[in-house]
Amino acid sequence: MCIRDRRSINGCGDRVNITMAFYGVALDEAVDEVNFKIRLALKKKGINGLRGLAKTFHTFDANANGRLEIKEFQNALESMGVFTSKIELQALMIYYDTNKDGGVSYEEFLQGIREPMSERRQALVEKIFKTLDKNGSGAITAADIESHYRVESSPDFISGAKTKQQVLEAFLSNFDVAPKGQDGTITKEEFVNYYADLSMVLPVDDYFVSVLEGAWEIKEESKEAAENEKAKGPAAALVEKLKVVAAPLDDKVIEAAFKDFNKSKTGGLSIDELQQIFARFEIPIDRVSVIGIVRMFDKNKSGALELEEFRDLIKAFV
Repeated sequence: MCIRDRRSINGCGDRVNITMAFYGVALDEAVDEVNFKIRLALKKKGINGLRGLAKTFHTFDANANGRLEIKEFQNALESMGVFTSKIELQALMIYYDTNKDGGVSYEEFLQGIREPMSERRQALVEKIFKTLDKNGSGAITAADIESHYRVESSPDFISGAKTKQQVLEAFLSNFDVAPKGQDGTITKEEFVNYYADLSMVLPVDDYFVSVLEGAWEIKEESKEAAENEKAKGPAAALVEKLKVVAAPLDDKVIEAAFKDFNKSKTGGLSIDELQQIFARFEIPIDRVSVIGIVRMFDKNKSGALELEEFRDLIKAFV
């Protein structure tokens, strides 16, 4: 059974199988590792880093053909502080070049690097768009935005750095970053994509929800209980797998496992790292459930599981 997503390097079903090895590690895993570095570099710059990708693509598109070929793509990555080996770079080109034209377009890169929002976040974003899209046309206008967007919640407006109109215009400009140009309206896809980018730099669900509720004065329909319940099965399965390879699961063993899993050496297991742990033990789990696990045990709301929180996770299912 294929358990990889549609961008997996190793083919599934009728996709071309191009399984390769990278120092004994599947190329899929090598690509995941590089993508983690790319996301980390973008997240350090906040929402501006993600929304500024169009400028990066224009800068390194030397022949102005609308896509980055392999050397141009390498230069763009290195400008973000991400350096790859030749085989990693080739694997990334395969991963991102979904239309197989020999280059990576701005849209292809965005679609590949974006992380899916949790069901909770997605539901709130869609609810906000539906509220704005009063006629159900699938597109909203500046007037629709202005009627609901609470400029008063903006730090720039509160500090006096910008007027109400300037804050509104700055917000609307976020939806015209793609090379295709401005069209005066915002589609549902554009609206959701903007918040998917914002979601990447706001790792805690509660904070993301509070930001949106404050900006739009539209409340969410919470699904936390169901998501948390769904996450318990895979979490219990992970503990059972750990018992097999490292029983008994005492504090010393748990700490050693934590250090092994925390590849980024940040002191906290990120959502990406947790997802890789489940993949390593071949435990099927979707990203929403991984986020649910973090939410259940992330006591300090950092968006990652630190050692004590990871220990709580293990002991909850021993």
